[in-house]
This record gives sequence, structure tokens and C-alpha cells, in this order.
Amino acid sequence: GAASSGGAASSGGAAASGGAASSGGAASSDGGGAASSDGGGAASSDGALEAASPAAFAVREAPKPPPERVSLTLGTINAAREVWLVAAGEPKREAVTRALAGGPAVPPAGRVAGTEATFWLIDLAAAPAAVPPANQPGPGS
Repeated sequence: GAASSGGAASSGGAAASGGAASSGGAASSDGGGAASSDGGGAASSDGALEAASPAAFAVREAPKPPPERVSLTLGTINAAREVWLVAAGEPKREAVTRALAGGPAVPPAGRVAGTEATFWLIDLAAAPAAVPPANQPGPGS
């Protein structure tokens, strides 16, 4: 998860300084991030995730906990200087794989990028099988 230095809180997966905070998805150092625990984001039936305005919106009756939360739009996230995406555990592997692969079925987590940098922080269990894990001890270590 991640923490915020102000703003609204939810557990949908975003954190930003001065913005929203939650556990499980993306974080930004200056203004935005959103991705759900499954990498799907906070998409709603009315397309609020893709809206240009407002910067944040309420999600009600979400199929995954919590049912009510605050989320940021993709435009808000993509305006951030840095975007940090965080995923842990084997249940996140499929979403991380789809987000990194791109293509027509890419979840919202795969459609965000900071204006200067985008960071993926994933544990070994969430890492796609085709990507060798970084910072692993080499043979004989």
C-alpha cells in the first residue's frame, strides 16, 4: 500500500502527495495514481476513470472491497511527475502481466505513466514469469 500527505483515503490502490491514499495499486510523488488490487483501476459504468474532469470521483457499490472509495482519473494520474505502481502476491501476477504486456485488454494500471518516471514495485510472487526478478542474489552468492 501507500500513504498520502493529505486528501481523501480509500483502499482502491492509489497514493499521492496532496491527493488520494489507499492500499494496493499506484502511487505518485506529486499528484496521482490509481489502480485497483487487481490492476483494473476504479472503472465505473459511467466512464469516470477516463474523464478529463474532475480529478477525482466517488466509486460506489464496487464489486471488490471497499464498496465505496475515492479514485483519481487517468488524466490526473498521467499528469503526475512520477507514478509508482505497487503489487504484491501471486493473485496480482495476471494483472501485472497484462498491464506490462499492453494490447487491447490492458488494465488501467498499464495505461498510466508519469511525465518524468514510472516505477513498478512488485514482489517475486506478483512478477510476470517472463521477467527475471531484479536484485536477486546470483549463483554462488
